[in-house]
Amino acid sequence: MSTGILSTEQVLALLRACPSSPAGLRARALIVTPWRGGLRLAEMLALCPEDLDVAAGRLSVAGGRVVQLDRAAVGVVEAWGVARAARVQVEGPLFCTMRGAVLDASYVRRELRALADRAGVLDPVSPEVLRRTLGAELGSEGYSLSEIRQQLGQASTRSAGAYLRNVPVEGETGARLAHRYWPVVPPDACGVESA
Repeated sequence: MSTGILSTEQVLALLRACPSSPAGLRARALIVTPWRGGLRLAEMLALCPEDLDVAAGRLSVAGGRVVQLDRAAVGVVEAWGVARAARVQVEGPLFCTMRGAVLDASYVRRELRALADRAGVLDPVSPEVLRRTLGAELGSEGYSLSEIRQQLGQASTRSAGAYLRNVPVEGETGARLAHRYWPVVPPDACGVESA
């Protein structure tokens, strides 16, 4: 029975299942953005290339929310941004077709399901599942509920509670999201090495 949370091994298998192509770079970024940044699907599809601040490791999300990414996650999203800039000559969203058109949410869901099939991941895979996975990982790493809520963009403890179980409600941690550990993954699997 699925818990709605993927293991690290399952997420890494998804990344390894991405082809070595511009579309594969986009697919990796579509995985990493909710898994390491906590963005909702609509938030991801609303991003523009200039919303990624590579130097600071941050994504500016519509509505004024800013999320911190770790270095490796920034590298994955940046790799797609570079491939996008080389291939797409029109302004538009960060996550777009290879001709610059807006990606449809149903396409993203189908792409993630296809990657799960290719990777042998039997549990459901979606941006929502990847967000829940981030919440669970941050909880197990000792981040406070308020830090997790901020990263996920949850307005209340109740809404964050839908994603989290057994997460400590008190006690701020000194760890910074920018320096989160990146699980060991072969460098050619996502274009970056573990931190």
